[in-house]
Amino acid sequence: MMDSGDDDARLMRPLAELTSAASLDALNAALASERVDAARIVAVVFEPAFFDPVGRLVKPAYRVLYRRP
Repeated sequence: MMDSGDDDARLMRPLAELTSAASLDALNAALASERVDAARIVAVVFEPAFFDPVGRLVKPAYRVLYRRP
């Protein structure tokens, strides 16, 4: 079986990142607004809430790393 190279080309596409609020509805809305389909998603990371060095609360969020078309 011969490799067509399509997978290699797909893997070489530049990456992009988006952040959404930490709810599945917000995540789905952000993915839909950017037209990101599941095949292009590389990673989804949940970032819990934390306090920054100044003491401000940073709300929890989802960060998505995906391949550009």
